[in-house]
Amino acid sequence: MTAILDLSVYAGQSLRLSFDAEVPERFAGLGLLQLDNVVIASAAPPRITAQSAGGVAAVGEFLTLSVQAEGLPPFTFRWQRDGLDVPGGSGNFLNLVNLTPHHTGVYRVRVANAYGEVWRQPIRMSVQPADSLEHPQMTETGRLQIPVAAQAGVRYVLRCRQT
Repeated sequence: MTAILDLSVYAGQSLRLSFDAEVPERFAGLGLLQLDNVVIASAAPPRITAQSAGGVAAVGEFLTLSVQAEGLPPFTFRWQRDGLDVPGGSGNFLNLVNLTPHHTGVYRVRVANAYGEVWRQPIRMSVQPADSLEHPQMTETGRLQIPVAAQAGVRYVLRCRQT
């Protein structure tokens, strides 16, 4: 038999619990009452105790956003980017793999239990191309070609020095 008692109205007070039970004849005599999986928690919405920070990541990298909550379980989690649910974002962490500029945005997560919900502070995360110079190549006409992976809208200056 499973019974749930909400004792939150007695928070901060001493409390003695007694039980009335009908004991089958074959179990008559001295015995022991055992309570398993007792959780004492207030009947309140969850509280976020830790969360990852936002920042800047490069294209192709891997990033994990996470949140930790306390309160009366079970918890449900729902991650959003720019106000829209992230597919598969239903745990206390969100793995973002092989990042692209599409992953740039404002992320937040809702943590809920039977007594309410709380939203974590939104964090901004941006994904930028890794600025890099690739292997230079000499063309048939003697021109040097240098492929560059760079971010749109950013001004780059290539300075050359003869040695």
